[in-house]
Amino acid sequence: MIKKLNGVFLIFFVICTICFAKLNGDYLHQITTKYITEHLNWAKPLEKGKIKCLFLVPRHGAREVVELWQRLDIEFESFTAWWQGQIAVEDMYEGAIEGTTNKEKNTEIISKLEKDYDVIVVSIGFDVLPAEAKYKIFEKAYKGTGIVFLNPNNSIDRVYKKVFFEKIDASDAFLNTPAEGIPSLGNNFFRGYKYGNGRILIMKGGAQGAWSGYYGGTSLTVPEKYSRFWKSHYENNMVAIAKAVMWASKREPVFSMRNANFKNGDNFIQTELPKELKFGITGDKNKIVNVNLRLRDEWNEMIDEKTIKTKIEEGEKQISYNLPFLKQGNFYLDFIIYNEKKNIENFGFFTFSVDSTIGKVNIATEKDWYDKGEKIKGVVELENTLKEKGEIIIKIVDSPNKKIWVKKSYLIEPEQKNLNFEIDFGKFPALYGFIEAEIIQNNRVLVKSEKGISFPDREMPLYPSFVWSFNETPYPEFYLPQLTKAGFDALQANPEISAMFNLKTWPMLTRIFLFVNRNAPQEKKGWMQFGGIDKALPKFEDEIKKIDPNLDSKKIIEIGDFSYYNPVIRKIYGLNLKKQVKNYFPAYPTLYYNLGDENSYTIEGGYAPGENAEFIKFLEKKYKKIENLNKEWEENFKSFEDVKHYFVEDMRKGKKYVAYCDHVKFVSKEYADVHLDAAEAIKEVDPYAYVGAEGSPSGDIEYILSKLDVWGPYSDTIENELLRCFGKNKLRTIWWGGYVGTHGGRNEVPTPLWNYLLSGIVNGNSFFMAGPWNEGFLSVDLSYARYFESMFPHLKKLEDGIAPLLIINELKNYGIAVYYSFTSQILSGFGENKFLPLSSSCSPLIQFCYRNGFNFDFLNSEMLKNGKLNDYKILFLFGSSSIHPEDKKKIEEFIKKGGIVIADINPGICNENGKLLDKSQFSEILGFDLKPAEDFTLKNVEIDREINGKSIKLKVNNVSTASGLDPFIVKQYGNGFFILLNFNLSSVFNSSPSISDFDDFLLDILSICGIKKQVNIENFTGGIARIALRKGDDFEILGALLYYGKVGDRIT
Repeated sequence: MIKKLNGVFLIFFVICTICFAKLNGDYLHQITTKYITEHLNWAKPLEKGKIKCLFLVPRHGAREVVELWQRLDIEFESFTAWWQGQIAVEDMYEGAIEGTTNKEKNTEIISKLEKDYDVIVVSIGFDVLPAEAKYKIFEKAYKGTGIVFLNPNNSIDRVYKKVFFEKIDASDAFLNTPAEGIPSLGNNFFRGYKYGNGRILIMKGGAQGAWSGYYGGTSLTVPEKYSRFWKSHYENNMVAIAKAVMWASKREPVFSMRNANFKNGDNFIQTELPKELKFGITGDKNKIVNVNLRLRDEWNEMIDEKTIKTKIEEGEKQISYNLPFLKQGNFYLDFIIYNEKKNIENFGFFTFSVDSTIGKVNIATEKDWYDKGEKIKGVVELENTLKEKGEIIIKIVDSPNKKIWVKKSYLIEPEQKNLNFEIDFGKFPALYGFIEAEIIQNNRVLVKSEKGISFPDREMPLYPSFVWSFNETPYPEFYLPQLTKAGFDALQANPEISAMFNLKTWPMLTRIFLFVNRNAPQEKKGWMQFGGIDKALPKFEDEIKKIDPNLDSKKIIEIGDFSYYNPVIRKIYGLNLKKQVKNYFPAYPTLYYNLGDENSYTIEGGYAPGENAEFIKFLEKKYKKIENLNKEWEENFKSFEDVKHYFVEDMRKGKKYVAYCDHVKFVSKEYADVHLDAAEAIKEVDPYAYVGAEGSPSGDIEYILSKLDVWGPYSDTIENELLRCFGKNKLRTIWWGGYVGTHGGRNEVPTPLWNYLLSGIVNGNSFFMAGPWNEGFLSVDLSYARYFESMFPHLKKLEDGIAPLLIINELKNYGIAVYYSFTSQILSGFGENKFLPLSSSCSPLIQFCYRNGFNFDFLNSEMLKNGKLNDYKILFLFGSSSIHPEDKKKIEEFIKKGGIVIADINPGICNENGKLLDKSQFSEILGFDLKPAEDFTLKNVEIDREINGKSIKLKVNNVSTASGLDPFIVKQYGNGFFILLNFNLSSVFNSSPSISDFDDFLLDILSICGIKKQVNIENFTGGIARIALRKGDDFEILGALLYYGKVGDRIT
């Protein structure tokens, strides 16, 4: 809901209900007919009524049942399997959804086989069905039910010899579905059998990708590479499937039709086209039928349609079709025979082709893509010339709508073979289009030729929306429009086909996993492995030789140094990425190049030969002189080459804090360098590229964001906020969507996205995933799942204005800042109590800010150096064990000027390198030597103080506090105050009598510097997840995310 009141835009997102039961599974089990696609009518209604069918299909091929239903008069039940080779999978994802277990699926199929059908279509592996189901299917076949097996196991007729003993001729079924019209089907695509009273047909059709249901496939038709001719072939293939169902159900047509004066596949010369095509019709005597004839070209566009009424007499009734003048190409003449009741008796198609004396016509352009404002220069090339003057019409049509945006006419002279053309216009309104050339003479089109052209949009939308999807779909015309309708800009898929449907791609070029082999021999202990790079090495033998003539891929594999800092690995990685980018740039539009999802690294690595050499360089750059390193490490190395690279466990045992910090920073740098080098390599090929990764830990977030354009953490509260603060000019997204048990779960409203947008964490929408899949938003029939239908209107409102409004206008600055130190974060993982993690106090502070409407910012050393601290009133030092001396000076200046600093346990006990000091850097301000505290006791804390005229109160029991210190120490310094909390906020929050008691304490703290709540939500019985206030030029935007409210609640 969005309203404007007294210059304040009010945006309220309210979640009223939540469900903890299993999720509805209809979208995975039920094939509905809600989503209707463009199609031709072939056989509805049938004379003998609907054919009752049961389809056993894999999830990803289920859409084809609807496509058949649109064309053939059937009444169907369906059973969907996880994929062709497995009925069900039992894991955490499937287990969250109703009806997905093996027991449930077995019960479902047995129940459905209790009913009677005319035909059962089996497009999953027969061997994966339960034994009882297989028995019931064959029992039904024996009693007369037809069975159609699509692409079964090749041995099915050998395993069940008695069932497939009696072969019968099934060729009559496909008399009017010539293979010439279905290129992917080919000849000899069926075998017929008789079993008892039933017919069985084994037919080519249906194909699943790879090894699981995670990958796309078909269930009825044979996949064909997508082109502009795909649709006509698909219609023809569907006719073959319909004919198979008709034959298996013994619905032999009473009326038949044959081509009398030509054969399927005949080629006609354009100047010698027959005046008419003749056909013979046989059937019941003295019956009147109507024969509907449709002529389609290879683009599946209707050329002509007419109906011939005729009476069937003795023998064969002859009818003829007057053939219009036709351009060069392939044609399909469909027939549908209706009786007087307008019911369909038979249907099918004939095919032929036409050649022009001109021969082939080719459209050549300087390139296959054009950027905004570029002039298209091309030439139309004729294989043979015209005998007399003619005309060439050049058009540019968009895809997929086929709207004409440019149309130009050119004269062409006799004997002229080439025609040059130029087209000058601004930005094309779609990502892909076709240049069409029609050769016209005497007002008749002799030849139509076309060439696909990409018009890549290289700009990043203000609010990009992209979806995790499957790399390929066998039917883009059904699948991709559902993504654009849902508001998505990009997906993972074939870049050219995606562009044809106005979708960009976001190719995942790599995934970055740096790990160690824990079973490696001692001499290779801790060698970092860059996962998967070894497989790429043999493709780059020449390049390896250029780097080192003594090496080849085999030797590198024998040595086993696959760390990223191995110079050969580093070089090959970049070359491999450049090679991949050329598949996309410059021809196709990419939203961004993805460097991986769930990337990772381990601090246990970093010790391979290439890494040790780089580690020395790392230390030299940081310390300049060995004396400086020795001072910090408390060692006595003679040179950097002598520095011992200690293993992690040895550093922990020896309390080598600085060495540990340097090591962790080094491996974090190695992890980051893989990303940053990748971005550099990609941009060498594609200078417009946006590059980044998502769903991954950042490590050193400040460094990794320095040269990346895109980042998305793995939904961690602190990491999310760090990204907001340090990546303001980046594309920031976090995966959410159809997750069944994580990332906020699945609601009928976009709860996680609302929260991320309100908080300013994201400026884009990354949705997991399209499907059809357990966590997808598409049902098996490609309609929207029920939860997404409810969610979609809310997503549309975000897209139409709310999201851009939130993105453009920054969060209001309340003057609250939190200090961030990567070194402190590293120390918190050392394993000693004195090093508190940032999260121990910062996480409850963030949640406090969310529910009370406060905004805050993280500040790092660079920001303090640039004077950014002057924009704030209060600074929190949480888990800030390590503080740079220059930062300490800036903090002191801040306090002197009147700022408030709140620190939890052990602030500044280490220098910027992680070296443990005898006392805290803030001891002088505190007036006593604050020693690093390591012992903690549970203590009742009671605070009742007045600071700056403000009352500070807290009363809570069993709080973990630093031993020997007051829990609340206040020191005035200049005009400001330094307040030391000898506890962490998590301990206080967990022990507080109520959330309001905890919040009151922090509200008291903020009041010291005049910060107070500006928003109160009253008369609401639920909870508050987030309140966020934004400041526009002359207005404010108030946003709130509320939950568990009651119907009828009024918000004031």
